[in-house]
Amino acid sequence: MFGISLPEIVLILLVIIVFVRPEDLPGFLRSAGRFYGKAKRMYKEITGITNRVLKEVNSIASLDDPPPSKAPKEHAPLNQQVALPPADLPESSAETETEAGNVNSAPTKPEQI
Repeated sequence: MFGISLPEIVLILLVIIVFVRPEDLPGFLRSAGRFYGKAKRMYKEITGITNRVLKEVNSIASLDDPPPSKAPKEHAPLNQQVALPPADLPESSAETETEAGNVNSAPTKPEQI
């Protein structure tokens, strides 16, 4: 769960045995077990909440997307030619929109006096 391997657990137990008196060892291990149980329950609760939130977000996001159409797409026959756009179009869409008058021109710098 926390990425602790067997040698690390043995080292932790040896440190505990050295620093905790033998009379206090059962109480210490009982407290450590309770702490581990609480930590595990909290971890499961947090992951459960996270999963519920992600499901809600995904369901809300799927409401924004249109459902995929079930109708088969019609394809043009292979021998039919497709019309290509003229080659003299402006390079950016911003130029096209400004030419059409839909977009305000970019603000210009005031003249220096």
